[in-house]
Amino acid sequence: MHIDRQTLVNLLDFVGKFPHYFIGCNAPLERIGGSVLAHDHYQGGGEILPLHRAKIKTKIKDKKYPYVTVGILDWAGTVIRIKSDKRNEIVDIADRLREAWINYDNPGLGIIAKDEKGVHNAISPTVIKTPTHYEIRPPRIPRDKEREHRVN
Repeated sequence: MHIDRQTLVNLLDFVGKFPHYFIGCNAPLERIGGSVLAHDHYQGGGEILPLHRAKIKTKIKDKKYPYVTVGILDWAGTVIRIKSDKRNEIVDIADRLREAWINYDNPGLGIIAKDEKGVHNAISPTVIKTPTHYEIRPPRIPRDKEREHRVN
């Protein structure tokens, strides 16, 4: 199992065809069983979950797409919401966040992207479609580490 730019496109394709559902996938980490799968694996449902209703606590400005809503949610773990009516912009921002997070190291904060035990940083994206826009929530970063994460 893996998550890459095409995974994000696939998730948006699904809610584009079935807007009354949400869809997501687990992080491809061995400790949660994701890496043992040799195929793309998604989960979804027809309810609006509390995560989908959470408010943005901290807005983040993206220099390339200043009109796209990006923000850290008021949630138990760090979740970033990206909201726009333009799918390609959501994919671009989400993929840049994914790349930044999976390669991010900060040993002083106990963040090691990869070592002899394998990969440690991954995202668990979920996607919904509303009547006016798409929303994707890509990375989940430990709350005490969120200060270190920036969108460039």
